[in-house]
Amino acid sequence: MNAISTYSLPIFLALVVHAGIAALVMMNFESKELPSTVDVEPYYIEASVVDKNPHTVEKEQKKQKKQKAQNARHHEIRRGDWLKPKRPVRTRSIEIS
Repeated sequence: MNAISTYSLPIFLALVVHAGIAALVMMNFESKELPSTVDVEPYYIEASVVDKNPHTVEKEQKKQKKQKAQNARHHEIRRGDWLKPKRPVRTRSIEIS
């Protein structure tokens, strides 16, 4: 087979497809109504300015958390809870007979 007979059908189909697309584009651009314009009323969002810097707020929260933990430890020590075991201690009883 030579090159002309091999590529003739794909070339013909490509030309037909491109001609069809060009025809469809030309038909769609004929007399069409222009889109109507709509008056849009702007809307406004009320906002307030925040005085705190988000980076410092995070640091303050960490400080407060540390302070709260220190206060809790201090109260445990004052109450004497540190002397009490946190969980029951298991002991084995050995009976001597």
